[in-house]
Amino acid sequence: MVGAIRASRAPNLFLLQYSLPFTALDLVLLPRHFLVEPIVIKRRPLSAGARRAGWIGCNLDLKLLPRSAFVQYVTGGAVESKRTVMESWAAVAAIAQVSSADRRGWLTVTLALIDRIGRQEFSLGDVYSYEPLLARLFPGNRNIRPDVIPGFSSSSI
Repeated sequence: MVGAIRASRAPNLFLLQYSLPFTALDLVLLPRHFLVEPIVIKRRPLSAGARRAGWIGCNLDLKLLPRSAFVQYVTGGAVESKRTVMESWAAVAAIAQVSSADRRGWLTVTLALIDRIGRQEFSLGDVYSYEPLLARLFPGNRNIRPDVIPGFSSSSI
């Protein structure tokens, strides 16, 4: 999965929740541009006795994606209108224009964390409360909380 993400070959994923006897309750599309490295959780390789010995699978941490990443096709058993689906798709299409997988990963996770804040108005401090998580997800980023520039105040922006 990580190789596919880095090579811009990640697939679009359909996620289906159903009840028996096979009634679709929810069907959502997760566009390929939201499949970013920070959501990939590497699994242990298959054992030597397995048919595909050594193969390494993954899980996806969907909590690290913004709500807007999921394009709803079926909600509670009701099919969404084509217009609604197309509007949802268009609303998130801009992130596909971010060509760097690293930047797209940062943007995607940041949007998800802003969703977690749960308010229309929030402060940079609210976002910085997730600094430990961001440091774990982006270990190469040494500038999550930028250094203070002498004589510069963020309140002057």
